Amino acid sequence: MSESYGELIEQADRLRSNGDQSADALRAIILYGEALMIGGTADTECRQMIGVCYQILHEYDKAIEAYREAEQGASDYQRGNIERDKCESYRRLGQLYYAEASIVMSLHLLPVKDYPIEHAVSLGFLARLRLTEGNLSEALETFQVADALLHASGNLQLELYNKLHLANALSQTGHPLKARRIALESLRLSAQLVPATDTAPAHRVGSPVHQLRAGVLAVGGHYGDQVVAWVRDNQPLKRFRTHLPGRS
Repeated sequence: MSESYGELIEQADRLRSNGDQSADALRAIILYGEALMIGGTADTECRQMIGVCYQILHEYDKAIEAYREAEQGASDYQRGNIERDKCESYRRLGQLYYAEASIVMSLHLLPVKDYPIEHAVSLGFLARLRLTEGNLSEALETFQVADALLHASGNLQLELYNKLHLANALSQTGHPLKARRIALESLRLSAQLVPATDTAPAHRVGSPVHQLRAGVLAVGGHYGDQVVAWVRDNQPLKRFRTHLPGRS
């Protein structure tokens, strides 16, 4: 029996969130494509998630092409989230001018008064862009603004993700004690989210957590190991770094 539109998307989402396995990302692209052939109310997000899968595969040009297709007919809210994703692909390609244009548009389309969480996530991406540019002081300031917004929102997973980047930025800007404090705060956040029965297996090589790992471990010691293990096992990076659950 043929799978329904919703079933195809559910399978694709599960594969996309399953880590950085290339085979999973490729299979997810196929399933999203099959869903698009049927057509439905989630077509825009399907196209966006195809872009996310291409990012997982480090095929950033293809990711940008998918995001451009997703923007056709998207609402302003959807475009704000898509522009954030485009920023990340442009940043990875070293096309910082276009990355800047995308994240500025994302922040414009997701004003803080209407979408405080989404705006804060976009601020985190802006801060990462500033780190890439070598503008460490502005990156640090932007991470801190995002941290305050996310803390006020009560979204612990997103707050954890941003704090890990903030700890890394503090370490790079010569604030080791503040970096350690943020790393410990991250550990406390992770403790609130990990089930009591959770056991963390070994780190997966190639995980997106590895881009944070050096900074977190440097400032957090064995605390950093525990935070990294939680992030990997619970996959907030995969789920939240480019889009948000339950958005309209």
